[in-house]
Amino acid sequence: MKYQVIGTIKVRTKSGVRELKSGDLVALPEDMAKNLLEQGRIKTIVPHFDIDDSLVIPFASDPRFHYWNGGQSVETTEKEVRSWKH
Repeated sequence: MKYQVIGTIKVRTKSGVRELKSGDLVALPEDMAKNLLEQGRIKTIVPHFDIDDSLVIPFASDPRFHYWNGGQSVETTEKEVRSWKH
């Protein structure tokens, strides 16, 4: 899954330590991302509604939301995202 970095962090990789800057998008396995999510150092990239209530589906979100590439329908995604508000 892809995540967006909040602030600057250093992560240990197979090739050494890598510095990630605020706004960077990174693909991490869920077990590695768990602690960073809990610490508020990264966030998941998910569909959401903008200020005028238009559905926004980021390219970096989970591919199941990508209707343009065989993912679920816009209507299904919209219903799911609305359910998250409750």
